[in-house]
Amino acid sequence: METAVITTAVPKPTNKAIIIAVIATTVSVSKVHPVISTSRLRKDPDDPVPGQIPDPLPPIEVNSDNEWEVEKILTSRLFRKKKLQYKAKWLGYDEDPEWYNAENFKGAPHKLRDSHAENPQHPGPPCRLPYWIQCWENGEEPEEFNDDNQPTTA
Repeated sequence: METAVITTAVPKPTNKAIIIAVIATTVSVSKVHPVISTSRLRKDPDDPVPGQIPDPLPPIEVNSDNEWEVEKILTSRLFRKKKLQYKAKWLGYDEDPEWYNAENFKGAPHKLRDSHAENPQHPGPPCRLPYWIQCWENGEEPEEFNDDNQPTTA
């Protein structure tokens, strides 16, 4: 749409022309259909529409490996009666049906600790959990051991 400016002059008895106020009118230059292509729409990450699924967060690179942030440990199991595994809810992702070995959660030992405090009936915690927590608190990378996936024995 375009705005046109129209000016008019009105004669007075004194034969002087007085320009009357500028009148702005809207003139339709072309017919515009009120539809916007969806390719021009963007999600607002700060104010999502109900039911809107945000884009997943990118992985965090740690020691040249991609890692994802753990939102919550959902459950644990003993795989083949000896290997401790966990199901996790990853931050920014839908539920993951996979089971992961305990050694994969060395970067989030506080999540393992909290999960076992809330669910003492679940198998675990890993036998190396106190060591992993100590390394995490000191900002160190824990070493790998053969028994990383073993639960604590009573």
